[in-house]
Amino acid sequence: VEATIADLSIVRDGMAQADAGRAFGNTPLMTAATTGNIEEVKRLLDRRVLVNESNRHGSTALMGAAAGGHAEIVRLLLGQRAQVNARSRKGYNALMFAVRNGHKAVSEMLLIAGADPHAMDLSSVSALDIANTLDNEEMVILLTRNSRDGR
Repeated sequence: VEATIADLSIVRDGMAQADAGRAFGNTPLMTAATTGNIEEVKRLLDRRVLVNESNRHGSTALMGAAAGGHAEIVRLLLGQRAQVNARSRKGYNALMFAVRNGHKAVSEMLLIAGADPHAMDLSSVSALDIANTLDNEEMVILLTRNSRDGR
C-alpha cells in the first residue's frame, strides 16, 4: 500500500515546485491545503473557490490536507462541504491518506464527517488494511470501532 507523492500532488514553497504543482493541475486551494497554509486556505474559501475540484490524479484539497495532518484545514474544508468520500483516480480517499500518514486526529474528524472506513482503492485495499499493514494499532482500533460491522 503505497501512496506516492504524485498521488498526493504535494507542492512546497519555491518556483520550481510551484510549477510542478501546476503540471499536476493543482488549484491554489489544493496547494495551500496540502502545504498547511491555513491563512491562504481561509482567504481562498472567503473568495468561494470550488472546494471539491480535483487535479489530474483526482486528488482534492481535502485529500492533501488529510495527508499532511492539517486538522484545522480539514475542519475548514469539511465546513465548506468538501466531499469526504471523494476518490482519486487510484481510488484513494482522504481517510486513506490520513491513515497512511498516521494522522489519528484527522482520521477521527473524517470518520465523524462520514468517511467510509470500508471504501477500497483500485487494489481492493481499505483504510483498515493500510493501518494493519503499517502495524498502527491505535488506527486499527479507531477504524474497527467506527466500522459498521466491526471487521
